Amino acid sequence: MPLRSILLALAFWTLLVAFVWLFTPHLMSAPPCTDPDLGPGCGTLNAAAKDLVWTTQQRPMALLSVGGYLLIAIVSFVGRPRR
Repeated sequence: MPLRSILLALAFWTLLVAFVWLFTPHLMSAPPCTDPDLGPGCGTLNAAAKDLVWTTQQRPMALLSVGGYLLIAIVSFVGRPRR
């Protein structure tokens, strides 16, 4: 695979990942419980909300983002000419 194609694929994937990360609405825009005086249940509720967002949104997006870069690397190594 020519260097120009690899760089173009990297630039496209980076722009796509940045767009998705910046413009995907999150399930939790603010913590559900902001007053620390409400007791230990407030911390538990915030932790559960953060865990839900990590499990359902952030982890899959991170895996897909890294997976795209790995795929570009694999294709570029497989497609390079043998000497």
